[in-house]
Amino acid sequence: MSLDAASRSPGLLPESLLRRWAIPLALALFAAVTAVRFAVTDARVGSITLLFIVPIALLAIAEGTWAGLASGGLALVLLAIWAIVRDVDISAVDYAARAIAFATTGGLVGLYADRARATMRALQEREETLAAVSTQLRERADELERSNADLERFAYVASHDLAEPLRTISGFTTLLGRRYKGRLDREADEFIGFIEDGTRRMQALIRALLDLSRAGQSDGRPERVDLAAALADVLNSLHAQIRDQDATVRAEGLPVVTGDAAQLRQLLQNLVANAVKFRTEERPVVVVSARHVADDRVEVSVADNGIGVPPDQAERIFQPFERAAAGHEGAGIGLAVCARIVATHRGRIWVEPRTEGGSVFRFTLPA
Repeated sequence: MSLDAASRSPGLLPESLLRRWAIPLALALFAAVTAVRFAVTDARVGSITLLFIVPIALLAIAEGTWAGLASGGLALVLLAIWAIVRDVDISAVDYAARAIAFATTGGLVGLYADRARATMRALQEREETLAAVSTQLRERADELERSNADLERFAYVASHDLAEPLRTISGFTTLLGRRYKGRLDREADEFIGFIEDGTRRMQALIRALLDLSRAGQSDGRPERVDLAAALADVLNSLHAQIRDQDATVRAEGLPVVTGDAAQLRQLLQNLVANAVKFRTEERPVVVVSARHVADDRVEVSVADNGIGVPPDQAERIFQPFERAAAGHEGAGIGLAVCARIVATHRGRIWVEPRTEGGSVFRFTLPA
């Protein structure tokens, strides 16, 4: 950085002014102290020469260690000139004492000034580096946000456009099956059944893609959401599934949080439905609880006694189209939707194994 640039920088303005005026001001002080020393006729007033410490310190602060030591040498020369002119006998001890005082002042003050300047330069370089990195991160974050928005729009449009021709295929295949079932050979009936099954799976996948593309999107502002009431709505929606599986779902101390009510209901519904669905031979038991982990955060837990999640898949299952349990129906989208909803609420979601069997899904929300 040039001197002009440094002088224009707000952080370096005081230092530039000090360095600009340090040498003439120090020389003026040297001259003033020397004049006073010559004006005072009493040779015993030797403490006047100690005033040389002021310009010595000034030069040391402004220019560094070597300037401080050099100004200390100048003070000794001026003292010697005064002694010769005034015919004053100064002992070697007095010279040594003043030399030590001048050198110590110039050296130590200059040393600390050099260190302070080096620290300031390092801090300024670090600030500039951090500012550059911050700018790059903001640009990449903006690019990533645009890319994610484009991908979400693409997924929505593609899923929507695929749904219409798929409904046509499904409708005509169903019509063929009803009209010609039993009138063709058995293989033809099987082929029609394969087509119907494939279209049903494709329709389920398209619906899952649409759910994923819409996950985390909200038109309204965050509001206060009673998680106990939200879970009650979820249990009403899942009543048939819970009854068929003979499951028990209970809530323990669910608080009021801040967020999007519809998204939080979807989050709870996906987790509870999975807990009931991925069961063992035992009767499913699901416990939804919460606790405050900070002044502004709540940790919600959904614990079950199901088949559990292998440790090596604890992170992968939150990715789209990933399923930890083979042999179960589903598109592998539900937990990806949960992860996106939690991320929208600036929280995190993870899964832990239970010592007595099953899993605990935990996520954080704003209190």
